Amino acid sequence: MPTPPQVVQRMRVPPQDELDRWAAIASSSGNSAEGGRIVRTGAVDLITYSDGLPLRLLTPHPAIMDGREPESPDQPAMFERTSDGEIVFQLGGLTDLIKGISQDPTAPAEARQIAYELLVQITFGKQDTILLPADTDTIEVSLCDDDGREWRSEALPPDSKIVLYSREDA
Repeated sequence: MPTPPQVVQRMRVPPQDELDRWAAIASSSGNSAEGGRIVRTGAVDLITYSDGLPLRLLTPHPAIMDGREPESPDQPAMFERTSDGEIVFQLGGLTDLIKGISQDPTAPAEARQIAYELLVQITFGKQDTILLPADTDTIEVSLCDDDGREWRSEALPPDSKIVLYSREDA
C-alpha cells in the first residue's frame, strides 16, 4: 500500500545541532564509532522506573527495523500507519532488550516482572505492536546495507521515550 503524501511531509530532516546532540548520546552509551558515527540503530535504555517499562531511545529506531522495506531507492521506508495516522510500532525489534531486562538481577523486581509479561505477550502474539500518536516526531535517516547501498528510512529520533505496559487481559 503506498504511503499517503501527508505522511512523508511529517518526516523531517534533523538540523546539525540535533545530530550533534544525538551523536553525543550514542557515544556516551557506547553506540557510536570514531568520529561520532552511530553504529547501532534502535538502541534503548531503561529510564527511571514507574508503573510501566519506560524506554529511552539512544539511537534512531528506523522503520526498516520493523520490517518495512522501501518501495524504491527513491522512496524512504515508512512506518505503517492506521487510517487515523497513528504509527504502528512493532515490538519485535525490542524483544532482546525486553528479555534482557526480565533476566537482569540489577533491574527493579517490578521492571523484571513487567518485562517478563511483555515478553510472553510479544512471543505469543497477544501484544506485538503499540500505537504511537499521529503527531509523533519522526525523522529521515540514511542507512547502508551490507552491500553498501544507501536506503532512507523514517525513524523515531534518539531521546524519544516510550512506556510499555503489560496488558491486563493477557
